[in-house]
Amino acid sequence: MDWEDICKKNNVDSSFLKEFRPSAGLRLLNYGEFLTAKERLASYQLGFNLLPIFIDNEKSVVAIYTNDIFKGKVVVYEDEPYPDFSPDFRNINSFLNVYHQSLRKGEFHHLYCLEYTIEYSPGRTEPEPLLLETCWKYIEKDIFASDIQRDVVYRTAIFLTPNDQRERLLPFIQSPFVDEQKNSRIVDVALYSLGGQQPYAPAKPLVEALLKKKEYKEYFLRDNLFEGAFKKKTIDDEDDLLSMIVLAVRTDRQAMGCAIVIAALTILYIAAIFLLFPIENALMHLFILFIIAMIAFTIFTIK
Repeated sequence: MDWEDICKKNNVDSSFLKEFRPSAGLRLLNYGEFLTAKERLASYQLGFNLLPIFIDNEKSVVAIYTNDIFKGKVVVYEDEPYPDFSPDFRNINSFLNVYHQSLRKGEFHHLYCLEYTIEYSPGRTEPEPLLLETCWKYIEKDIFASDIQRDVVYRTAIFLTPNDQRERLLPFIQSPFVDEQKNSRIVDVALYSLGGQQPYAPAKPLVEALLKKKEYKEYFLRDNLFEGAFKKKTIDDEDDLLSMIVLAVRTDRQAMGCAIVIAALTILYIAAIFLLFPIENALMHLFILFIIAMIAFTIFTIK
């Protein structure tokens, strides 16, 4: 497969091919894999052109944007019904630097090994003001080729928004935006950007309100928001606490009732012994008292 020619046709600098060191965890796509990847990319209606280049042993693919606002950016994606095509690296050389570093350390087995070294993530992305404003223009026009393209633009805007401009992200964690199912992945990223590593204080009451919604109660990064302020406790809410209190009171009443019945039955039994049915064997007395106690306990512990 002539990768030099493919890069030339797609207006991609092919010099990276000389630097790339294949490994058991990453290699260039073969012809069949390349055609399959291209067909799958076309089916997503991304609206931007992506050139698939590398594949790992888990079938995850590394591709490069070849046009429009993300030209030159690199994305790592999986072949699934709704992939995330948000850029992960600024360019192919940046990706290769991270890959080769992992390779030298013996830490690279598949693309998941690069999870904590990607360049585009909340709190870690370096400023790109031109790309940021271009993304916001797309958002303001709200004209997208597909929901996947919409996701990519929104998420990239969130990644690139500086800490001192995060008030722009507040609408992404409020109604009506959060009420639309198609926005759920955008909301996930906005939540972490506002409440994650460097929490944005004005967003805290909005985050708290959002986490009370059924759809976001189980938000997967909930424990990391605002330094654990919304971490789930053993008792989740007031209803559960009330249930615990009622259960404790009911249990105490059962125990008290059980004690009263045992005492009453014991008194009656002792009276019966001396007045009606005197029994000389002391062990027999104790055995019958034990039976009375067990019966009373069973009656008052049945719900």
